[in-house]
Amino acid sequence: MNFYRFSLLLFVLAVFFCMKNSLFATPLAHTEAGESEQQSVGNNLECKNIVVESVSVVPIAVVVSAQSEQQKPSHPAVNATDGDLVTRWCGDGPDMPNWFQLEFQEAVTISGVELAWEIQGDWMQYTIETSPDGQRWTVSTDASKNTQAGVRRERCDAKVVRFLRVKVLRQQRGMWPSLREIRLFDGGGNLLPLNIEHVTQMAFEVDVARLQTEGNSVPRVHRLTPAEEKELLAEVAVPEGFAVTLFAPWQMANYPTYLAAAPNGDLYVSSDGNGSIGRQPHRGRVLRLRDIDNDGRADEVTEFIPDIDSPRGIVWDHDRLYVLHPPHIDAFVDADHDGIAESSQRLISNIAFGFDERPADHTTNGLEMGVDGWLYVACGDFGFMEATGTDGRTLQMRGGGVVRFRPDGSGLEIYSDGTRNIYGIAVSPMLDLFARDNTNDGGGWNVRLHHLSGLEDHGYPR
Repeated sequence: MNFYRFSLLLFVLAVFFCMKNSLFATPLAHTEAGESEQQSVGNNLECKNIVVESVSVVPIAVVVSAQSEQQKPSHPAVNATDGDLVTRWCGDGPDMPNWFQLEFQEAVTISGVELAWEIQGDWMQYTIETSPDGQRWTVSTDASKNTQAGVRRERCDAKVVRFLRVKVLRQQRGMWPSLREIRLFDGGGNLLPLNIEHVTQMAFEVDVARLQTEGNSVPRVHRLTPAEEKELLAEVAVPEGFAVTLFAPWQMANYPTYLAAAPNGDLYVSSDGNGSIGRQPHRGRVLRLRDIDNDGRADEVTEFIPDIDSPRGIVWDHDRLYVLHPPHIDAFVDADHDGIAESSQRLISNIAFGFDERPADHTTNGLEMGVDGWLYVACGDFGFMEATGTDGRTLQMRGGGVVRFRPDGSGLEIYSDGTRNIYGIAVSPMLDLFARDNTNDGGGWNVRLHHLSGLEDHGYPR
């Protein structure tokens, strides 16, 4: 009897173990009868369509996008969500990292992800990231050192998300990133069905409506095809001994006006949808681009400052970004390092004219920091009437030139004047300043290169 009781106990434990692990033990492909039917032809997996066994929620609509897609033959991102293991998404080349992304119509709880890569005999290294808003990302699964081939079933702590992204880092033999199917599991471990009728492909075309109202498109991580990148870079000429590469295309940062780099490699970009003569509010922003894998290409973009009028010169120092956005200068801080500034401080007020008087051309533009710790401002020839610093000091400037102030907003003073419409300045380690001047748009004055050493007048009439 003891033997039979022991056998019964083993049977009960076996049933419990199977039930516990059934959430992620369901075969990826099934026939209509529910029996597994997977065949390996070479290294490629061929199976019939997936049949959803049981679900706990109503299928949800989803937008599918990818960093790149193979065009000829076509393997778009939506193929990885159609329940068919014959179709697949494939990136347009072997460049890594490359990503595949799902944007849900409504927030969903995800506790697991199942991935069927094209070549089942090879391993793929990747991470799975989730986000509540498409801006702030958290790594839910780190398979960056994975060496196991076959279908991958990844568990993660259940969390409510709006975006899920699979970032492909490396394929065993250097092949292109290619995913046959992705399956998701909800908070209870049940299969989370996608509403295939409402799966839409994210196009990277310009959103004309947003472009007209805001002057900017939604920033998204994107990588041009090798042919597109080659064609673009062919328009750039550099001296012998220099090379030119593309860090980020326009899909990630359109209409840039100024750049600033942080010591960790983050690149901040001012972006103004108004151009130089528009006067509509809410068309500017500052973006943060990040090269995560140090390959010289941006892998992440966030709107560091989503809404700021006329962003021009920017400088990163220590833990803050100084932003010149005529008519003011502010310092912005991202305390939690999520790529979005939470707080700001006004340093200089009215150091230019606002939209109520004129557009942001011939205005205060460039901003640079010298080794002396002062911030130097390039001013266009419209000048300003009464700029005010944090210490209450006021200043007037008629015509163009350079002014400077301390990082706390105090000590505002004129450094050089008599220029016309300088846009930016370069500051040497010896505190020599240089600026290119657009002097009368020609008209006999030509273009001047100024050496600014302080307290001098460069002669342009007021």
